[in-house]
Amino acid sequence: MAWLVVAALGGVVGCSGSSGLLVTAADDVSATAARPSQSSVPVRRFDRPKEFAAAGVELPRGLSARSLAFGEPTGRVLFDSTLYAANGAGGLQSLDLAPGGATQVFTHPDLAQTPNGTQMAGALSGSPALTDIGGRPMVAFPQILQLPGRGTTAGRTVLAVTAVDPATHGVAWSASVPMDGEIGTPTVLGVRGTTLVLAVTDQHGQSSAVCALDTTTRTLRWSKPGFLGRALVGDTVVTVQPQDETNMRQTVTGLAIADGAPAWSLPGSLYQTSITSAGPGFAAIEGRDYGRGRSTFRLLDAAGKDVIPPSQATSGYATYGMRCAWDQKTVTVCTGVGIVLALDAASGKELWRLPDQAANRVAPEVTAVWHGAVYGQVSSRPVVLDGATGRDLTTPAVAPVQVSATTVIAVDSTGTLRAYPATG
Repeated sequence: MAWLVVAALGGVVGCSGSSGLLVTAADDVSATAARPSQSSVPVRRFDRPKEFAAAGVELPRGLSARSLAFGEPTGRVLFDSTLYAANGAGGLQSLDLAPGGATQVFTHPDLAQTPNGTQMAGALSGSPALTDIGGRPMVAFPQILQLPGRGTTAGRTVLAVTAVDPATHGVAWSASVPMDGEIGTPTVLGVRGTTLVLAVTDQHGQSSAVCALDTTTRTLRWSKPGFLGRALVGDTVVTVQPQDETNMRQTVTGLAIADGAPAWSLPGSLYQTSITSAGPGFAAIEGRDYGRGRSTFRLLDAAGKDVIPPSQATSGYATYGMRCAWDQKTVTVCTGVGIVLALDAASGKELWRLPDQAANRVAPEVTAVWHGAVYGQVSSRPVVLDGATGRDLTTPAVAPVQVSATTVIAVDSTGTLRAYPATG
């Protein structure tokens, strides 16, 4: 995927107050094509697909992955057979992967009104994210736009969000909030009720802010500079708070979603801290103790409490590189070097773990989890496990990195990213 890179300009990232807020209606958002007509070919649906077609369709180069690592943002949203991704020119592109499907590009109205409809230098698009807004699935597309001045009107920088309804293939709403300080990459952390939480981080991870938007009024609720937003857990935004100018020494801090006030901080300091969402109720914390340099892994709830004792989480296995992901239903899976751990997403109770020497079973390399299925591979052999029990279900042709009820995305034997219809 083509990504615009901006140079660090110094200063602090932050969202401005509601003064000057620009709110735009859905019908102000432009698209390069009319609303796509859906394919007339019947599409089969499976709640947890375990078998896939032998042949896949190569994805356009512009929709390739930002990352294929488990638990890391891919830069794409897969909703049924439609793929959403930033197109590198300031728009959100949707591509129907079903036979006869169409493509469409949505452009935020602020960007569409710039000269020639092109994105200005220094603007940056984040990754789209599938969220629940108003009880409906929505693809939220965040951007930082540097808009030029016109006449006596000065230029401005805004944090812009476009919300696309995948059921109607139309834009539900868009909004833009004035930004202060340095340009950065925006990330959608999630939605709780009518609050959409975003993080803005510069390319060096040095300057940052967490912002909360009201999805009903499209206004800024609060902004908190100086925190690296990483995950939304319950009603808490889990962040990394730098403790010095180099950002080497870090503290994990939870911010209340209601007003952005600090709710708790973990004792001690870490460095090389990584935080990934482990479902609606948990966050996975991986890093190194600042004083001893020892690698650590913790699974926290919204109150900053350990879901399971840290020593029990990995018990004898390396903690480096631990990442977690939620299957969007009942199971959270965490995996690292040589270990896979499955937890009940509501209680945090351990369901199973691999390897299991007594049963002569090894830990697979996990590539995705979705609706009660764990996808991965062992020695390049794809396998699907039952999320609740860990037992082997099938050995399909590919190991998907993204899954929906109709389509999976996987890397073939040549390293090409392809879309495969689900068949069973």
